Amino acid sequence: VANSNSLNRVSINGGQDQSFERVLKALLNKYIVWVFVGMAFYVIVIVMVLGLSWAGFWSSANLKITIYWFVSSAIVTVFRSTQETSNPNYFRQTLRDNMNVVVLLEYIANFHSFNILAELAIFPVVAILVAVQAFSEEKEEYKSIQNPLNAVLAIYLLSLLIYSVYRAVADPLEYATADALSEFLLPPMLSIAFLPFMFLILTYLSYEQAFLSIRFSMPDELLSDARRISFLRFRGDRLLLLRWGKIISCTGINSRSELIKSIDEAKYMKWREEHPSIVTFERGWAPRNAADYLSSLGIVAGDYSPSIDGIWTASADYFPLVDGSPVLCNNIAYYIYGDSESALQLKLKLNVNEPDLAETAHGAFLEFCDALAAQALNRLLGPAIRNAILVGKSRHVTIRGREVTVERHDWVGNIVKAYEMKFEIRHPDFDAQ
Repeated sequence: VANSNSLNRVSINGGQDQSFERVLKALLNKYIVWVFVGMAFYVIVIVMVLGLSWAGFWSSANLKITIYWFVSSAIVTVFRSTQETSNPNYFRQTLRDNMNVVVLLEYIANFHSFNILAELAIFPVVAILVAVQAFSEEKEEYKSIQNPLNAVLAIYLLSLLIYSVYRAVADPLEYATADALSEFLLPPMLSIAFLPFMFLILTYLSYEQAFLSIRFSMPDELLSDARRISFLRFRGDRLLLLRWGKIISCTGINSRSELIKSIDEAKYMKWREEHPSIVTFERGWAPRNAADYLSSLGIVAGDYSPSIDGIWTASADYFPLVDGSPVLCNNIAYYIYGDSESALQLKLKLNVNEPDLAETAHGAFLEFCDALAAQALNRLLGPAIRNAILVGKSRHVTIRGREVTVERHDWVGNIVKAYEMKFEIRHPDFDAQ
């Protein structure tokens, strides 16, 4: 396991045999164990002792529900965070998810106590199953054990729910107490109090992710300065840090002065996006506006930044047209090119990895092309170019002074006869790439 990014890149030797034992072994990696220790220390000292306990919201009677919350919510949240470093809405989504699911889970799982032997037998098993399920959820090679684990946990939860309903009907006054209300409110309060710890985790992961590529783009003697200065200058802004890391990995730096200048430029980019200048149609498109042209269809481009060849670019993640891996199924990609002030070329690309579903893919691609043309040109596409998109032929037209091109490229040497379609809207002053 690589020291620098162990939580995000745990790897297991061996083939593709996906097994419960392998996941469990990965969970015992010393770096993940240290994360567990840090989580426990935070919950015990900061949340319970200095916070909720002092305020009268926690006592030793709440220990069981706290442990259940730790296993079923805190651990799951930490594992899922490894894929969320660039998500600007992470904390809002995490809080909403906890309010929707965790409250019910901890409440019904803890409200009725079984005898001590049953508790000692049930809890470790449930804790291990939840931890393994959370870890395997983020690892493609362990997807085969997801359904069995989900089924076991669903049966366990359903059994507790049925038992709770039975007890509520038999003795409804059991729920109408101050202690019951406290038990119900404790999980969401713990989830809220846990967010500062998650901020630290996400910040750490963001720095490790950024410096994973940066380390090859500057002299070794600059790395320690880069870590220290970026930490002080970005002040926990993980999105800006990741963006700066991408820029540095393309351009490279060779001195401390270039390092400081690159940070200033990244901060200026963010400021300029928050205070955009007006870009007239004659000059191109405003990059921030262009990034959102397809948002109604689920595609939003990321940061607009300079690339290694000096051209400014932004792109969106692959948008899958069917369920499955976004890379392996038929998918659509969106790219923006231009200079520092204006977007000058907008490109949609359809990757037809499953030719048997090509007709459906072309129909979906036409919908995206229509939407992009409506936003970028304020015009509808004509019959000729629409037909070219549907049947997979190349075509070139001019609309409002912009060159609109459809091209098909068959991939050479592939067995399944896969291919790609490109739809481009280009400003005449931009050299095609």
